[in-house]
Amino acid sequence: MAWGCFCWIPCPYKKWDENARTAMVAMLPLVGTCLGMIVCLVWGLMQKLEPDPVLSGAVVTGLYFLLTGFIHLDGYMDCCDAVLPRHPEMEERIRILKDPHAGSFGVVCAALMFLLFAASAAELTTRFGFCVSLIFIVILTTSRGISAMMVIGSKPMPTSQYAASGFGGPRSLLRSLPALLIMLLVFQAACVICVATMQEFGLVAAGYCLIAAAATALTAILTGHFDQKALGGMNGDISGHMITSGELAGMLAAALVIL
Repeated sequence: MAWGCFCWIPCPYKKWDENARTAMVAMLPLVGTCLGMIVCLVWGLMQKLEPDPVLSGAVVTGLYFLLTGFIHLDGYMDCCDAVLPRHPEMEERIRILKDPHAGSFGVVCAALMFLLFAASAAELTTRFGFCVSLIFIVILTTSRGISAMMVIGSKPMPTSQYAASGFGGPRSLLRSLPALLIMLLVFQAACVICVATMQEFGLVAAGYCLIAAAATALTAILTGHFDQKALGGMNGDISGHMITSGELAGMLAAALVIL
């Protein structure tokens, strides 16, 4: 269900169970891990052609967002339109959030996001290797892990598709545990691989993973908190805003710290 909902690549096994919506959201970080592996495989193959870093960064950026089906980008743009303008009434912000038309704030923020994401990918292309691949996978997994935990654990907006799923209740911590475990296991595996395969640079590479994951997680948490305060609850658009903003922060952090 998570693959079919959050990934553009067709899923060979099509099934939907409304009662399993919580489990589907909890599997969101695993979708990020798979997407990261696919993008890094294409990224590595591109390096054999020795393309210009700018072109490589643009292709990697376009491929990644295409694989997501632009579902998280749609939420990112909707939230930018709703929460960035200074509307005093929450009802007006919610109305803008639900408007299917893209506003100026969403378009400008999307353009800036694409520019910075592609520039970060271009910078990482110049140092592409096993370390960069692991960091990219960690970023995509962490952003979705944090988002999944906040979606499950937060009070949904009355108009959200999650309103009837029992999210935000007393059992929310237990329900979000699979997302947390997936996120931590992928991060731990990345650090172990770094230490085991990169010899004297292993601890440094693991540190890069930690910095990128921390930047991703912190930005996603702050974005989710700000959006919920402005909109009165959680919904899928806020989740997309968290994921996209968190990944941008992680990419920028990785591009700035990797030597």
